[in-house]
Amino acid sequence: METEAAREQADAHLLGKELYKTYESLLKTLSNAQQAIFKMRFHQDESTSEIAQKLGISRKTVQNQLGKSLLVLRDALFTLMILLIRSF
Repeated sequence: METEAAREQADAHLLGKELYKTYESLLKTLSNAQQAIFKMRFHQDESTSEIAQKLGISRKTVQNQLGKSLLVLRDALFTLMILLIRSF
């Protein structure tokens, strides 16, 4: 029983690492501006107003870029999750 639990934990760890690699690869598919805005919002936890001020663009532009980025990432990650579920 312990061996199976340890194997499942190791599998979950490897899966987590693979998902993170995929996430990083997907981020690289975004434009440079989208990457910067996405990272400022979700990695640095800055508000859309703060990002707009730092980049000298409108808040609406920041929101539009985030929306486009999230759509790309969500679609790709959803497809990946479906493939993973089907493989089990």
